[in-house]
Amino acid sequence: MEQGRALEALKRLLERSAGTRNDPELFAGLTHACRYCGLLEASLAAHRQARGLDRNITTSVVHTYFLMGDYASALDASHADYGFATAISLAMLGKTERAIEVLREKEAATKGRLGRLYLTSLRAALMGDRSEAVRVSDEQLAGSFRDPEGWYYLARQLGYLNETDRALIALERAVNWGFFCFPAMASDPWLDSIRGEQRFTEILSQAEARHREARDVFTSLGGPALLGCSA
Repeated sequence: MEQGRALEALKRLLERSAGTRNDPELFAGLTHACRYCGLLEASLAAHRQARGLDRNITTSVVHTYFLMGDYASALDASHADYGFATAISLAMLGKTERAIEVLREKEAATKGRLGRLYLTSLRAALMGDRSEAVRVSDEQLAGSFRDPEGWYYLARQLGYLNETDRALIALERAVNWGFFCFPAMASDPWLDSIRGEQRFTEILSQAEARHREARDVFTSLGGPALLGCSA
């Protein structure tokens, strides 16, 4: 999934489910794959199935809640995150000062360079330090990491800063590299600043087409019966 093959991952997990429906790791994987494909209700249902089989299993549901716009539930589920999900959920709930406090705390404790860049760029953006936010975002844009969901989070942050060209570059990478969560892209308030751009419309159309393909695959391979939800 993080190498741009979310649809293939979705197919393989659904096919494997025909042989076993009591593997919590399979459902944890579906939580991830369904979200990348924009199947948010299915992602949430997969998380619940995973927890029903193993109450202690870790899934990526925090991002599912976030992309559904359920920021309170995302905050509740963010305890295992390195700080970014907690802070961004707080920010979306209007608790900006607390978000900045969390980011300051986590920046000092985070050893990985990429994670620290995400924390720093978000903190600077929330503090209104545009020059610092753009400087750090440019480091991220120049990076070689491939996780397309990470590129989506950067795109929305650059949209928040009204950095149109940079936001479109990041969003295009997210979709091209395998993250096509169309429902979130269609409604995310931090992308509102770039919605009038023709390039945004084209990127969104591409995401919608891939999302529709994933929805068809989900249905044809028995996803609704497996998870108890529609595509």
